[in-house]
Amino acid sequence: MNNLKDGLAKLGQTIYYARNVQINLPGALFVPNSLLNQFRREAADMLDAARLASYQRGSRNRLLILRRFIRKRI
Repeated sequence: MNNLKDGLAKLGQTIYYARNVQINLPGALFVPNSLLNQFRREAADMLDAARLASYQRGSRNRLLILRRFIRKRI
């Protein structure tokens, strides 16, 4: 079971980290590393998609306000 947790927690080349991995499975279960890797990649892709979907680009108005502020200070 620890190998399963370790396999799912490896998020090396991503911006994510696994704070807690809980696995609730009855009995012993063998999961090939290739399948664990696929699950992990798909989960990271879903997290990326969720982050992009919720991203809101800053308004251009803020940039104009900042430029005006800087011009007044110079």
